[in-house]
Amino acid sequence: MRMEAPLLLSTATFLLDAANHYFTYMLSLIFLLYKKWLQFPPLQIIHDPNVGFTTVALEDIKKHTVIAEYVGEVTTVEHTAGSSSDSLMFLLSTGDNSTSLMIDPTATGNIARFLSGINNRSNLSRKNANVRTRRFVIDGQCRVALFTSRKITAGETLHYDYNAGIEGKSLDEWKEAGFYDTSNFF
Repeated sequence: MRMEAPLLLSTATFLLDAANHYFTYMLSLIFLLYKKWLQFPPLQIIHDPNVGFTTVALEDIKKHTVIAEYVGEVTTVEHTAGSSSDSLMFLLSTGDNSTSLMIDPTATGNIARFLSGINNRSNLSRKNANVRTRRFVIDGQCRVALFTSRKITAGETLHYDYNAGIEGKSLDEWKEAGFYDTSNFF
């Protein structure tokens, strides 16, 4: 039995969509386990005179380990226009600064705000990124989980691309990717 190309394509699209929903569900369960019963891996904030505060791993961390939730005040892009914070993270882009949402960890953040950012215009710098994010909804609230994208060795600095997932993508493309950068996930 031969399947027609449109039917085959729609079947493949359905399977990929189902796999993405399943993955998101499983990640949210893992995240809840970490928050309630498990401990996040040991990290330390240090001050580097050249770059400021950074976060380093105190022991080896396996690939795909949840390291923290990115927390802070949820506000609009318009409201953060005058902010001097270098740790702002997009939560939702609507294309309108008065309704697009940002997480500003300045007053209410945690260790996640001290992850070193990378220069995403440099391919060499992009290779340093060892932390990725995934956004998902728990109890009606959007959450951002940070996880390792590769094995991290003790003493290594954690690097995150704060513009990952949105650079060069339309809102629809970013939404289809699950609001995160998939380039180095697997």
